[in-house]
Amino acid sequence: MASAEKLLIIGLDGLDHHLTSKWGVEGLLQRRSGVFRVDEISILYTPLIWSSILCGFNVEEAGYTYEEAVKRSMGFVGVLRSLKNRLIGKRRVWFLRKLMIRLGFLKGNFILPDKLLRQTFLEEARARGLNVYAVEVPGYNEVNNGLYRLKMHELVLSTELDVKKEFIEGVKRDSIERLRLARQALSDNDLIMCYLPLPDLAHHLFHKGIKSRIRMYRLYRWLEHNVEKYLLNEAYEMGFNVLIISDHGFDMRRYTHSEHAFWSLNTDATVSIMGFRDIKTFVLSQIGVST
Repeated sequence: MASAEKLLIIGLDGLDHHLTSKWGVEGLLQRRSGVFRVDEISILYTPLIWSSILCGFNVEEAGYTYEEAVKRSMGFVGVLRSLKNRLIGKRRVWFLRKLMIRLGFLKGNFILPDKLLRQTFLEEARARGLNVYAVEVPGYNEVNNGLYRLKMHELVLSTELDVKKEFIEGVKRDSIERLRLARQALSDNDLIMCYLPLPDLAHHLFHKGIKSRIRMYRLYRWLEHNVEKYLLNEAYEMGFNVLIISDHGFDMRRYTHSEHAFWSLNTDATVSIMGFRDIKTFVLSQIGVST
């Protein structure tokens, strides 16, 4: 093995580098920061991008396309979906979706097939004997993220502001629990990855008008405060290298994902992160695993 350091990776879904810099969110920018491109992936969809980051290549090229990923995530509900598509087309039937969710049949989580799972940097590090801990990483071991994505899509067109705000508050509470879990794992692990579904879920619900921008500014500050409070500060004290990444940014003018993802680092280590393929190489080099 090469010289190894302990590494903490914090994945903040949809964290936008332009907004983080513009709003001076220094706690997330850390010592150094930049952007990397994800536009090689045909659909800028969260599970596909994170899966590609983990593997170091576009998982679509290995057959894990959007359609295949959705099919795998739905299980036997996918059979019902295919039947519905043949009978009434591809339009969404919300009451059926809600029923499947309420019955626990539809969870919407995306986990890579075993062959691809073994090629993630998390599993490669584990295979080399390192202690690895992952919290709700899309494509790897997510449990609640799928339900959040399903609920967000349901609320996008809603005019009930209080319902949207209550939803995001629940996600924030869950995010703090994830940060706590990752903090507890610091002492026993060499590589830790903790994923939060914010700010992306909120970006999709609050993107029009000055009030929405104010809400997003406050959320970025909330993330800064709580990521530092519940995880970053202790990781720094314990000598961890910390890499913060996102899977894409958010274009506030077009109300959609942008192809520029975020990275920041708390050290002066040599960094060459131009695209999503570079993350895996960088991570493995940091923890002393040769590629």
